[in-house]
Amino acid sequence: MPAGVTFEELRNHEIIKALISDRSDRTENTRQVSPLTSGQPIWVLSRGHDHRGGTFFDEQERVVWLVAYRRHRSGSEDDFFPYCKELDRKDRLLPTAQDYERMVRDRDGRIVRSIVIEAPLILKEARRQGTEQRAMLGGKQGACIAIEAVDDLEAITIAFKVSTIDFDLVPIVLAAFHDGAWESSERMPSRRLDPDEIAFIHIHESE
Repeated sequence: MPAGVTFEELRNHEIIKALISDRSDRTENTRQVSPLTSGQPIWVLSRGHDHRGGTFFDEQERVVWLVAYRRHRSGSEDDFFPYCKELDRKDRLLPTAQDYERMVRDRDGRIVRSIVIEAPLILKEARRQGTEQRAMLGGKQGACIAIEAVDDLEAITIAFKVSTIDFDLVPIVLAAFHDGAWESSERMPSRRLDPDEIAFIHIHESE
């Protein structure tokens, strides 16, 4: 397939169907491609009699990579298994630095798009309930959001768990909740910060 093809455009391919159905909740299978000089476990992904793929799970990034695909023709030189081993021999099987850069850009883009959608909904719920709201923004960024209203002013306070927040995304998260100036805060409205939390506050006229 062309290098610029999107995942959505590939969704109807048989091996992509297998990737979605078989690797969404597990990273391994019953069979590996072996032996491989890389020493990394490449798990066989099967779809019907003809379609075979190889998947690699990066534990640190928590990402499953589809690293190879070919039709399965047992005994043929063009079969998936010798093809996969040939890629390994040529050091072309595992993801490259460029692949990881693309992955990070794609993942960060999806996180940002999710945060932009989620932030107004969380603010609405915080105003409605008048209590601190806990959320995993973008499915990954842990945060606590609280709102105080006094006279004609409203204060939004957001606390992040240092262990779960990507600091590069903090300005984006804050801007999604309000595009004004934010200042650091030493507490949430109803409690002190936990030792592993940092917080920011924005005060503005009530909407």
